[in-house]
Amino acid sequence: MSVPRVIPKTFHYTNDLAWQFNRVGTMTSEGKPEMKVSSPQEFKGDAGYWTPEDLFVAAANSCLMLTLLAYLERENIAVLFYESKATGTLEWVEGIYQFTEITIIPRLELVDTSYAQRAEELLLKAESTCLIANSIRARVNVEPHILAVDD
Repeated sequence: MSVPRVIPKTFHYTNDLAWQFNRVGTMTSEGKPEMKVSSPQEFKGDAGYWTPEDLFVAAANSCLMLTLLAYLERENIAVLFYESKATGTLEWVEGIYQFTEITIIPRLELVDTSYAQRAEELLLKAESTCLIANSIRARVNVEPHILAVDD
């Protein structure tokens, strides 16, 4: 089986965020439903909203699933069921809070169990190639535009 060549490209993903009230904002991105976000309650946020911490862990969780499904599809391994639970650990390290670990527990059922060993190999490959997991220590650039009321 030949492995498809990857042609390196650059992609950009954009969203907009507008403060609403307290510590709640509305996130939008063209062609997608809006999402309300807040800080977690332990950081004085409002309950019932997605938080950056939730979204960070969810990004790793969903990336693993989607990467694995792409590998399984490429090898024509049919999936009956997939679900996963992810937990991120946020700790105080060297004077700042940071995620120290994300644990993802996937459950996978295949149409043909004879592919179970290969599916496990592909899961390990998905873990090592998931672009979100590989980007977690990415640089964050902040370019402020601050105006005063009288400007």
